Amino acid sequence: AALNAVQPHDWAAFFHERLQTVQPHAPLKGIEDGGWKLVYDGNRPEFYRDNEEMRKIVDLSFSIGLKVKDDDGTITDVMYDGPAQKAGIPPSVKLIAVNGRQFTGAVLREAVKATETKPLELMIKNGEYYETHRIDYHSGERYPHLEQVTGKSDVLSQIIQPRAKK
Repeated sequence: AALNAVQPHDWAAFFHERLQTVQPHAPLKGIEDGGWKLVYDGNRPEFYRDNEEMRKIVDLSFSIGLKVKDDDGTITDVMYDGPAQKAGIPPSVKLIAVNGRQFTGAVLREAVKATETKPLELMIKNGEYYETHRIDYHSGERYPHLEQVTGKSDVLSQIIQPRAKK
């Protein structure tokens, strides 16, 4: 009633759609209307580099769907419905080897980059058992970032500009 007093609209349906339903994708229309688009590619943004360094992890969430502690190989997160989960890899296990080589963050990253031409096999230690999992993934490293759309007005940059002090 309060919102309708300001601007008549079907506010109940508006809030129901946005708060009580699940959509298959993130709501990107505002970003796209602002002249930008969400893209995934092999360019790791500085934010990811800094976050990985600070947390001492290898974050391959948007490629094979894993986060791994760089120092000991503990898989700290497995993305729901991602390639690693589909291959049967659970969280909280140790990554021992990548394509037959002892795990290091650099070895894992190198192997993921090569997935366009080579398969990816991870050996994990789950309790006292060792398991090898083949991950069906062929796209190299992927990271999300925004990219400006050529020929569209850059409204988003105008919106996020700091306001001038008065």
